[in-house]
Amino acid sequence: MKNVLVGILCLFLCVQSSLALTIAQEKRIGREFFKEVKKQVPLISDPALNAYYNEIGQSLVRHLSKQDYVYHFFLIDQPTLNAFSGPGGYIFMYRGLFLIFDTEDELAAVTAHEIGHVVNRHIAKRLERNKKLSLAALAGILAGTILGGGSPALATGLMTTSVATTMAMELKYSRQDEEQADRTGLQLLMKSGYNAEAMVDAFKKLARFSLEGGGAIPAYLKTHPDLDVRIVYIASALKNMGVRPTKRDQTRFQLMQARMRALYTDREKAKGYFQYLKKKNNKNPVSFYGLGLCLMQDKDWQEAIANFKEALLLHDSFLFKRELGICYAELGQYKKAIYYLTKVPLDAQVSLYLGLAYQHLGNLKGAIATWQAALKHYDPDITLDTSTYTRLCYYLGQAYAVNKQQDWAHYYIGLYFKLKGEMPQAQYHFKKAMQLTHDPKLKELISKKRQ
Repeated sequence: MKNVLVGILCLFLCVQSSLALTIAQEKRIGREFFKEVKKQVPLISDPALNAYYNEIGQSLVRHLSKQDYVYHFFLIDQPTLNAFSGPGGYIFMYRGLFLIFDTEDELAAVTAHEIGHVVNRHIAKRLERNKKLSLAALAGILAGTILGGGSPALATGLMTTSVATTMAMELKYSRQDEEQADRTGLQLLMKSGYNAEAMVDAFKKLARFSLEGGGAIPAYLKTHPDLDVRIVYIASALKNMGVRPTKRDQTRFQLMQARMRALYTDREKAKGYFQYLKKKNNKNPVSFYGLGLCLMQDKDWQEAIANFKEALLLHDSFLFKRELGICYAELGQYKKAIYYLTKVPLDAQVSLYLGLAYQHLGNLKGAIATWQAALKHYDPDITLDTSTYTRLCYYLGQAYAVNKQQDWAHYYIGLYFKLKGEMPQAQYHFKKAMQLTHDPKLKELISKKRQ
């Protein structure tokens, strides 16, 4: 009887381990994977850059026939020529790769390829073989394998080297996986209105950079093998489909590259680059914009304003108005700040400065409304610009104190400390807010935040 029970138990375990990884399990692994990525690499927190890359990504996934995941797109502040996808719809692009492209179409092409891996569940299918491990352990090994270039030593501190090595080998994409991701990506590009030939252009560019680097193979090529073969069959497929190249205005893409260069590479070198562009063509708004961003970091607000105004004369972009508004707010010219900041899409940073401008002009109600609206977009799981949201909470607390609404003042100061990770101070202010308030809405908010 005992042997029968053991046999049944073994059969049950074998069946369990062979079951496919569910979408729900993959999403959980994806969330854990993202936590590990945040620990290991510097993710870019700039709201304008993140909004732009997410816009591209969402324009692609919008054309999927079925969406099993909520897709998230992130930029990594490292010069590596790489991009990768994680389970559950998390897509990552390195700064180095972002800056070598010539068109937004090329950026979209590589992003579409990574979406292809997610859609076809290539990682999930490989993780199924390791379901005996915890989801957190799977996520840790996966993050270490991808970010460590496949090194088992970097894979995880939770598993033995042999387990990490075995899993690292199993996680490698096959040639069939790459071809399937390419074909999925091509379909997404065409449906989204991008130039499908950009996938060939992007892969050729990666191959060229490898040769120019003295034969050193970029990380992207190590994790995405047989690039020369793929270039040939993608080009052949496009020819057979009769795809005609399309053109789009690349100004916004070039401005975003300028923003990336100004904010996330060596500032003096970036200045030199933009000054060179200006001498080469003084009718190019990109050079004025990039130089203006560098000058903002130097707190040379007047010179920055001069460059943004020159850019605005050449091209009507909300990006120039955004920075003009921030510069004027820094100079204490609040009416001008409001003039520009009310003409651009609101993100946390814009809302912060707009609220401060309202506050300094005596419009406390407008300041509070602006800051509260911005806080509604805070998501603790994916928001990267936490410092701006922390400041929003602090200013809201101060504004409510001035408005003699001490219950709401303590609540927002409590949020301020919670976002800073200082929970004893946060709990103190939440408790004070609960003691002072008679507002049922605030009581409900406090109860949620104290959990």
